[in-house]
Amino acid sequence: QDLCVSTMAQQLVSLEEAIASGDVARARQLARHLAEQSAVLSITVKQDELAARVKRTIHMQLMEQGHAPVQAAWATSHSDSLQDAIRVIEQNRDAFRRSEL
Repeated sequence: QDLCVSTMAQQLVSLEEAIASGDVARARQLARHLAEQSAVLSITVKQDELAARVKRTIHMQLMEQGHAPVQAAWATSHSDSLQDAIRVIEQNRDAFRRSEL
């Protein structure tokens, strides 16, 4: 599998070189060959790490929008997206003012 990706990468480099040198016939041949190939990619995602990264990003975006760090942290822990976090803050604005949350 790595060999296939390596070969495709080498072919892409050859295609770029053919284009850069003006070798139209070679570029067409390489482009046609690459178009006929298929690539299978597999991705491994560590869900816990990804979820933590998303939460940190949401928290930072909320703070950049002017929300207090405590509000941003609380809203982030109760949502899965920036829009949800903003909705949580808006729905609990009075409680935040009274410092109940």
